[in-house]
Amino acid sequence: MYLTIESKATSYLSRDSRACLNCHVMLSTYNTWEQSSHRENAQCIDCHLPHENIVRTYAAKSLDGARHSYVFTANTYPGVIKATPTASSTIQGNCIRCHENLLLATPSHNTDILSEGKNTRFCWECHRTTPHGLGNSISTFQGINSANGKFIEYHK
Repeated sequence: MYLTIESKATSYLSRDSRACLNCHVMLSTYNTWEQSSHRENAQCIDCHLPHENIVRTYAAKSLDGARHSYVFTANTYPGVIKATPTASSTIQGNCIRCHENLLLATPSHNTDILSEGKNTRFCWECHRTTPHGLGNSISTFQGINSANGKFIEYHK
């Protein structure tokens, strides 16, 4: 019971992106998403979890949660957080799911992204800063400059 309360485990049952902040290393990733246009239409789970059916969604959420719990507890997380091959495939599928009309209307995307139903390129190969900006390492600081209210990013 103590671990459930202390780890805020029930927050992971919600769609709220703030649940990702339970792990301090996600602060820069969360902040860059919060400064992006995606925050208006997509929560973290909209991009990072499969949406074919509820069973697959919660299975992926459970597996990710178990893996995240292990790497953070064992202190084996990398300095730069990157999507696994499985996560990359899920994210790509969700980019296409949300932006399919745009992709179909853009001839260059038809060949690069949608050729014969197979992805030949990931969306973020061109859209590198969408939605997480350039700073995705745990040694990156992002925030709002209190003097002028503008978003800042600092890399060690």
